[in-house]
Amino acid sequence: MNSLTVRMARSSARHPWRAIVGWLVFVALCLGVGGAVGTNSARTADYRVGEAGRAEAMAAEGRLERRSTEQVLISARSGALDERASAAAVRDLTARMERLRDVADVAAPVRSADGRTLLVEVALKGEERDAKDKVDALTAQTAAVQKLHPGLILEETGSPSISKGVDAQRSADLALSEKITLPVTLLTLLVVFGSLTMPPYRCSSRCPRSRRPSACRWWPRTSPPTRASAPTSS
Repeated sequence: MNSLTVRMARSSARHPWRAIVGWLVFVALCLGVGGAVGTNSARTADYRVGEAGRAEAMAAEGRLERRSTEQVLISARSGALDERASAAAVRDLTARMERLRDVADVAAPVRSADGRTLLVEVALKGEERDAKDKVDALTAQTAAVQKLHPGLILEETGSPSISKGVDAQRSADLALSEKITLPVTLLTLLVVFGSLTMPPYRCSSRCPRSRRPSACRWWPRTSPPTRASAPTSS
């Protein structure tokens, strides 16, 4: 038992504070080097794997790839859709969207079969995986047009806004789980150990593999084994 792992463990046990400080310095050094080097984020092309990935690559080469789009639905609050009001809302929405630098194109409105809803499709520039970071500007413009036309209902949806909503919900769930985990952990320590921290063990004078018993502070205090006395004959 004289391997490097055993020697490191023995040295850490004899000098705990030196080992803790050394690991903290090592972690800080790794973080500093990682921050200085920077990161290289993956692109949409990096996720094109398998047959579907090759098909997407072929579509991208032919400029037929799917663009990130948001759909704005315009409907009446009650009854039939007013053509004048809906046309004015479409003009305002189109003008506002086209002024955004991340918008590639605003399609002409499409009316539903029953004539009660209009659909305006807004295409975004850039890669699909980055679209969720640009969708806030679009939703802000939709909300602004909604204020200008209170008699109509403007609702926006699409893959970028859905992805952003899913990420927000995931972050909220993780934050909630962290709030729940800490009290449960403290309660478990209190119930099992009777304390909010792990109880330390003091080393006895019979610390194994150590010539300096006082150097080891975490070996449980035990009593030396005793031999059972042999029965005496009467």
